[in-house]
Amino acid sequence: MTGRARTPAATRTRLATRITLASVLVALATVLLLGAGAGWLLYRQQQRGQQAIAMQLLSEQARRVADRLDAVRERMQQAAASSLIATALVDSAGKELYLLPYLQQLGQVGGMPVTVLFADFEGHPIAASRGARFDTAQLRWLAEAVPRGQAAASLFGSSGQAELAFITLVRYARTAQAEGALLARMRLAELVPDGRYELVSAQAGAADAARPAVPIPAHAQFAPLGLQVRLKAGAQEAPPAHDGTLALVLAMLAVALLLAAVAGRFFARRLTRDLDTLVECAGRMQSDRWADRSVRLPRARTSEIDALNQRINAMLDELEQAHRSQMEAEQARAAQALSEAASRQKSLFMTRVSHELRTPLNAILGFTDLLSHRTELDARQREWLHYIASAGQHLLALVNDLLDISRIESGALELQLGPVDVAEVLAAAARDLGTLAQRHEVAVQVDTLPPSTCVRADATRLRQVVQNLLSNAIKYNRPGGQARLRVLAAGEDVDLLVEDNGLGMDEAQLAQLFQPFNRLGRERSRVEGTGIGLALTRSLVEAMQGSLRVESRPGEGSRFTVRLPKCAAQPERAET
Repeated sequence: MTGRARTPAATRTRLATRITLASVLVALATVLLLGAGAGWLLYRQQQRGQQAIAMQLLSEQARRVADRLDAVRERMQQAAASSLIATALVDSAGKELYLLPYLQQLGQVGGMPVTVLFADFEGHPIAASRGARFDTAQLRWLAEAVPRGQAAASLFGSSGQAELAFITLVRYARTAQAEGALLARMRLAELVPDGRYELVSAQAGAADAARPAVPIPAHAQFAPLGLQVRLKAGAQEAPPAHDGTLALVLAMLAVALLLAAVAGRFFARRLTRDLDTLVECAGRMQSDRWADRSVRLPRARTSEIDALNQRINAMLDELEQAHRSQMEAEQARAAQALSEAASRQKSLFMTRVSHELRTPLNAILGFTDLLSHRTELDARQREWLHYIASAGQHLLALVNDLLDISRIESGALELQLGPVDVAEVLAAAARDLGTLAQRHEVAVQVDTLPPSTCVRADATRLRQVVQNLLSNAIKYNRPGGQARLRVLAAGEDVDLLVEDNGLGMDEAQLAQLFQPFNRLGRERSRVEGTGIGLALTRSLVEAMQGSLRVESRPGEGSRFTVRLPKCAAQPERAET
């Protein structure tokens, strides 16, 4: 007994030792991760420093470009205000003597070449600096901007030949319109002092996210151009700084990782030997049958894993027994879930469609009623208006039925159950459908009811049920036929009977009677209907804790019996 008891203890001690060694490895790995994190932070700090220097250099270049642009603009403003330009506007005959030399002097601003063109108030060129050539697009742009009084700026050309042009208007205090304009043009490449940088538009800068760009802080006249300075492709700001700290940290990390890998490999093999056996058997269980005893887990050297193996074997034995019943239950639940999902989708569709139809229908019926009462119409027009109103009421009733069905299926139908006087409900139904009965030449009979006959139901919905059944008894009857309403006591319940001696139904029709939108082959008859009235009627009766049954024979008529609980309290009056 003593020797048998010592074996698990010794095994537990060895497992604890292994766990201790594993903890040491975890601690070593933590140190390595911290070292790696420190190295990464050093690297990131170095990268951010270089990026900050690069952005500072870009900002300096942008400021210098802005200074050049402002200097050229200020020079053009001074020229526009000069008396020589004013003289040239009224007397351009001697432009070779004084105007062209003056424009030539404007061709150098701060050591940067500038091409200048002088134009009149319509944007037509008067003179330009020597050797200047302006293309058709630039002249057309000038001719469009000057008459509108726009001191505009624009870019022309592309790549290394791109040029910037801007207009300085010549105005005098006595006139509001521009008397003329000076057009200054410069190459973008000559605006940047340092050849390692280039000047681009905002669209070009955004297209290349790898090279950051800094906007030019120039005058508002140049803001629409969105000029930015960025480093040219292949150019280098400054040689990267070499720091031996990162290399040393990486070397130490590599050595530590190598040592940890060797030690971890050695102890992992010893620590996971029983676990490897467990995984191997689990793989065989995945492909074999659970009832096959050959795939059960073997005994392990470690007591904890051995106990786990035995419990897994016991669990497999129980799982084999429960597997079949579980699969059957899952299949049943899946089928039920699919059915419920389909029903929800159908109800949602019916609700949305019904709500979308009610708004235009109410408008149609409202305007029909307005026309019939406030407009003078002849007999034929009133007949047409009656057809519109009748069709609208029929469609509105269909929409309301669809809404009721969707509410019942989704559980959103609210009922006010209470005592209801049956006699009043039957009398109201016979009175409301009197016109329909006269049109179909069917007599409606309401039998004398026992005194104080009441049922527990929703008064409005019960009246809807009786009207649906009675309207069918009238519409599917024959001329000279009869529809009968009567009540019978049935113990603790009350039976409401709606009978007729009309067409009747056979067994095949009765089997499909409560299917929505199924009119049992009478779709082409003259009787109006949609096929959802009886389905809605049965749902309403069942929602009021009642039942609906039918008896019918071809050529003899039909009998519908609504059974509802009897109430003991005083009935309330039904809505009229």
